[in-house]
Amino acid sequence: MALDLSQLIPILAKLEAEDRLAELDTVEFPETGVTRWLFGLAADFYFARDEQVDRREVMIDLAEGYYDRTDGRCNFMSAGPTFTIKSRDDIRNKLTEGRAARRYWDRRQNGGFYIKHNYPEPMRNGDPVHDWFSCLIPGLVSTNGELQYLTRLKALRDHPDTVVADFVATCAALKIFYAVQGFSLLTLGNRPQRDAYPIYRRFPGLLYNDLTGFSLEIEPATDVILDVNWLTAIDSAMFEKIGGMEAAQDILSDEVVLHPFDGGMVFQAGPTPRIGDINRGDIPKPYREVNELLRPLRFTDWQMPFLSTPQDVNAMEATEDWIRRFDAS
Repeated sequence: MALDLSQLIPILAKLEAEDRLAELDTVEFPETGVTRWLFGLAADFYFARDEQVDRREVMIDLAEGYYDRTDGRCNFMSAGPTFTIKSRDDIRNKLTEGRAARRYWDRRQNGGFYIKHNYPEPMRNGDPVHDWFSCLIPGLVSTNGELQYLTRLKALRDHPDTVVADFVATCAALKIFYAVQGFSLLTLGNRPQRDAYPIYRRFPGLLYNDLTGFSLEIEPATDVILDVNWLTAIDSAMFEKIGGMEAAQDILSDEVVLHPFDGGMVFQAGPTPRIGDINRGDIPKPYREVNELLRPLRFTDWQMPFLSTPQDVNAMEATEDWIRRFDAS
């Protein structure tokens, strides 16, 4: 199914109103034959450098699990050198022997890699994809690390409890200080994000798909969040800072499900992701509740804009509006 952007907004509004967003799993938005946008779930995890936790081994385990969850669709890997992946064993093998391994296990340096699905056609290898796992593990210079993985909407529709369980388990394995997952417009590059700005203005529940922009802004802080979404996680220190379970019970309704894990708490804002619709005055209530609880943790000292916007839009003002989109006042 191929659509252009002018057709997308009313379709999004209709599917949101009817709770049928999962139908967008197979929709592509091409321009001159190149896919510019896809829909899926994006999950972003942020963790602090910790000499007591060897996340390089943990990250390999997580990548292998992700490969299994995507039914082996990830066929490309980059860890400095690039490789073709033919089995899950290739991930560990490439990161434990040879030049890529020496670079990955040098704890003085940032370690990182990504696995993804590559289309067989060379001209499409730069398209956004549904299957993507990308991580950065801090060395001696950087303070914070990050992981992003994408999940197809089909997985959410067929196994919603598994999607939540995978998110919670990843938070625990990485000992995150902040993580978030939500319905996202999957893009590649700044221009598609900029061109999609009208979508973000109308549908506040979207998760803006940018991992490194926030991470660079907050260095070296490990006690702040960007915003909230369908799934939002914070560590135990931040949970206690906002009043812990007593504050959560005062502010959150039964629509928000709490998932404690060793080291923190995950807040699930409703059974499935919502994107809302500003034109209908619809800002999802459980998102607003989680936002109210976690608002004191929000990062506010922005030096650069987070959102990519058209030239006639003030990007800093747009960023501030976006961060405050769930606020009651």
